[in-house]
Amino acid sequence: MTFDFDFIQWLMGPPRRISASAAGTAPDALGEISALLSFDDGRHATVVASGLMPKGFPFSVGFRALFDHAALELQSVFEDGPPMSKFTHFDNRGPPRPIPIAGRNPYEVELQRFVDCIRGRADPHVLDAERAIEALILSDATQRALAEARTIEINSVG
Repeated sequence: MTFDFDFIQWLMGPPRRISASAAGTAPDALGEISALLSFDDGRHATVVASGLMPKGFPFSVGFRALFDHAALELQSVFEDGPPMSKFTHFDNRGPPRPIPIAGRNPYEVELQRFVDCIRGRADPHVLDAERAIEALILSDATQRALAEARTIEINSVG
């Protein structure tokens, strides 16, 4: 979930509160965790990570952004080779509309950017230590929310 927390903070800024629930999380067993991030202005983001999928279910990632009269959804499914990704726009004016995206492996692109930052060929701002610490703070807050069965206030992120 750490990557998801980093992405959400990049898009939406730091949340004020986080609550979480879990299913099938016996010690040393995979489970599913759902974290709700709440922002001071009333926005919310939900992150779900699951290890409960059947054996043949492919690794998949994505996000859904909901607005007053529209939604955007990105779905990436990893099977053999680079992921198959689909980005779609939904609204009340007609059928879903695909949004063209580059057919690249996002992990390969991410690793290349990391190498470029180390070599001084790219701005490292997106990959700096502060961003990693912010995401880890939310990961820790999620674990505390689960352990204490309560909403955790995030006083300072970063």
